[in-house]
Amino acid sequence: MQDLKTRYVALSITSAMGLFGCAAITSDTFEVATLNIAHGRGLARSQIGMPRAAFESNLDAVASILRREGPDLVAMQEADGASIWSGSFDHIARLAHAAGYEHRYRGAHVDNGLGDARLRYGTALLARVPMSMTDSVRF
Repeated sequence: MQDLKTRYVALSITSAMGLFGCAAITSDTFEVATLNIAHGRGLARSQIGMPRAAFESNLDAVASILRREGPDLVAMQEADGASIWSGSFDHIARLAHAAGYEHRYRGAHVDNGLGDARLRYGTALLARVPMSMTDSVRF
């Protein structure tokens, strides 16, 4: 995706053993990134009516940035599960695979609709190390 404007915030945290319920952290630093993946729509004004291939391409561009920057933990907002308005596939599973993260968690803050015509989105985490005690709270 051209002109991708992703806000990337990295924090170096010393002695991060056990942070966010992550185990087996062997480094003195733990890099954290946070970004709003905007339902995978990229720079489009709305995701409604976009083809699945466009979402996949946009998420692959995000994955490229994550591979390049290499944070240990990625926190994301507007992270979609299989939603009718964003290609009907799990965006976080695709990002995890494309960016090389073995561990993922998606909290569904919205899960409404009937059958396959659902909206599923919320926040998510990708991690290089296993996570425990993951939970999602809807407000």
